[in-house]
Amino acid sequence: MVNEGLAIARPRGAVDDVGRELEAAIAVNVRALRHARGWSISELSERVGVSKAMLSKIENAQTSCSLSTLARLAKGLGVSAGSLLEIAPEPAGERVELITILGDVIRRLGGATPTS
Repeated sequence: MVNEGLAIARPRGAVDDVGRELEAAIAVNVRALRHARGWSISELSERVGVSKAMLSKIENAQTSCSLSTLARLAKGLGVSAGSLLEIAPEPAGERVELITILGDVIRRLGGATPTS
């Protein structure tokens, strides 16, 4: 069962530039990790107890999530909360994300992982 009360959406005007940057980092990281694991939004929703609507808003950087929601996302995805806040350097960010996704896929298939 999803507890809607733990994740509260805030109006977009309430976030400054740093906040928007962090929202974007969380969005990219949550989506990439979810995709790497082959999970749908519904599957992640059930694992972490956050509604599908809220997860969609988080993945599209349309809202800020509470610290407890960030912690539950991290635990459900098997990573540290800090890693969800990491902002990939540009322009290598896409390459790093792709290598991470490919590494996860290869590990699931039982092969070696790519090195940078």
